[in-house]
Amino acid sequence: MTLRGFDASSNNLGVPDATISADFIVEKATEGTGYVNPDCNPSYQEAKAAGKLVGVYHYGHPENDPIAEAEFFVNNIKGYIGEAVLALDYETNTNVAWAKQWLDHVTNLTGVRPLIYMSLATANGVDWSPIWNDYALWVARYWDMAPDYNYDMSNAGPLPDVNWPQAYAMWQWTSTGRLDGYGGNLDLSVFYGDATAWRAFARPRVAAPAPVPTPTPVVTPNLTPVVVPTPEPTPAPVDPPTPVVTPEPTPAPITVIASTPKPDNWLVAFIKKVLQFLIGYKI
Repeated sequence: MTLRGFDASSNNLGVPDATISADFIVEKATEGTGYVNPDCNPSYQEAKAAGKLVGVYHYGHPENDPIAEAEFFVNNIKGYIGEAVLALDYETNTNVAWAKQWLDHVTNLTGVRPLIYMSLATANGVDWSPIWNDYALWVARYWDMAPDYNYDMSNAGPLPDVNWPQAYAMWQWTSTGRLDGYGGNLDLSVFYGDATAWRAFARPRVAAPAPVPTPTPVVTPNLTPVVVPTPEPTPAPVDPPTPVVTPEPTPAPITVIASTPKPDNWLVAFIKKVLQFLIGYKI
């Protein structure tokens, strides 16, 4: 099964999005890092309210920072994430690294893997292998510039022969399409899938990172440092000194001298007299 639709920019003002014949409408949302299509949201909401499948795309400028452009795009289409197919309009640019950075960053921010839009010559002229396994191709190839009415593809020519292993999800086959209800040219495309497949491309398939909570500041108390004294080493136990027993001195033997009894006084006086007489010495 296939779906039919078109993409539009501010160059297509006045398209009756609610009533025009289309299974899907892809609106240009942003370009570079400063342009927002003023008709994007009114047209998007009108198509969505009418039950049409929707998408939005960003026109890239590889001279700018791819991260800045990716963030600018996401910041302006946040309300569409989950219901709109996202796409990078890369036209004829050949800076593969730039495109990969943009696609990867949008995927990381939204969880949705965008399509990448480019011409057939660009798709076949450059090695897109860093991209083709992760991102589906929306290829542009026109057989002629004659008007094509109401999705009549009889003059669209053969299917594009694209060097893209995963084939392509969508083919923009004319830039001179005409649909009843609008008098100007439209870029008509065919999507190779049904509405379920379209919604699968729009649905986040990679978990977008959760917002990082703002940490609660930790109040560190102003504490006066406590000086911990160095403990004195515990001395080794010392055995108490053995008491020195001083022997009691052996008392000297007491010599008992027998006292000589004193002679009577008359006897002493008599002896003195005798001695005086004998030796003539006066005592």
